[in-house]
Amino acid sequence: VCRLHVLHNSTLPFNQLPPEVLLLTFGFLEGDRSDSRWAIGLTSVCRYWRETLLAYPLLWSSINL
Repeated sequence: VCRLHVLHNSTLPFNQLPPEVLLLTFGFLEGDRSDSRWAIGLTSVCRYWRETLLAYPLLWSSINL
């Protein structure tokens, strides 16, 4: 079942975007960038988004306490 979900998700148009385009799209999201919860929420959408966002160092380069 999991493999079917992965296969299905990989065929969705938004998941066929190159990582650079996906990250550029996320750059247009509004919100408080000092609060990383928005990024954590996006990493929960699907495997492709999670892998793309976690591999983007600028997103995780600062930690606010």
